[in-house]
Amino acid sequence: MVVGLCITRPAQNPTRRDGKRLYHRFTMTTHITIHTKETADPRTFECFWTTGNKQGVVETRIDDPRVDDPAIIAELSALHHLLSYRSILGEGRAGNSLTITVSFGAIRRVANRSSDKKHLFVHARFLGTRYSEAEIKVDKDASWIRPEKANARRETLAVREPIEEIVDVAGFGKVALSHHIIEQMMKRANYASVGAAWRHLCSMLGGKLRRVSLPKRVLEHKELKHGATGCHLQAVNTPWFFVIGSNRPSCSNMPTLCTAYVRLS
Repeated sequence: MVVGLCITRPAQNPTRRDGKRLYHRFTMTTHITIHTKETADPRTFECFWTTGNKQGVVETRIDDPRVDDPAIIAELSALHHLLSYRSILGEGRAGNSLTITVSFGAIRRVANRSSDKKHLFVHARFLGTRYSEAEIKVDKDASWIRPEKANARRETLAVREPIEEIVDVAGFGKVALSHHIIEQMMKRANYASVGAAWRHLCSMLGGKLRRVSLPKRVLEHKELKHGATGCHLQAVNTPWFFVIGSNRPSCSNMPTLCTAYVRLS
């Protein structure tokens, strides 16, 4: 899967005027509200967000002039960026006990796969996997926005392609996640929900992993699919195996978790 995110970050880590870091581990935060406004540039949008006591704004530019619904894509991209890349609700946060309020009704329909805007599905995958258990509300009220407060946490985001989901892998750091990983896990194990599969995946990848050697014939077959520099890992004391490859172009040069499978001894 091609990475979908190119971020124009500040020269240094975002800080407030008093010098403190902008992003912390908001472990108790259970909601986020986002509202998107147009700008003079038809491809640039201001996506204001709040977690209640904090506000910010992501100035989001959709680089591809051919796409429809750029404002909705901007809001989806900014939301994904804030939740998964900035971790403003806490590291490793998933959708359980989380409420997300958006400003476009189409986002809720896309998340439920009930929208006819099929071109948006790829931008909303994260709402159907990691954040599938979140409650999504729609509210167009923007009276809560305080520009002077939000501008203290302003950043820019350039979206060239759909943003990939990421996951922390012990010994590797953040790794891009192929969109079909969770689908594979749901088929191969009896999980109660997509959210349960996601939490189990994170638990395994953040725990003890060991590199495994495969027979040459099997290795050659998998390397054709996942990259010659890929590696094969097993979650210790489980039948789960994972392949991390590097043959997928990424503007962040991030390796990709390509597949997950079960091998019974």
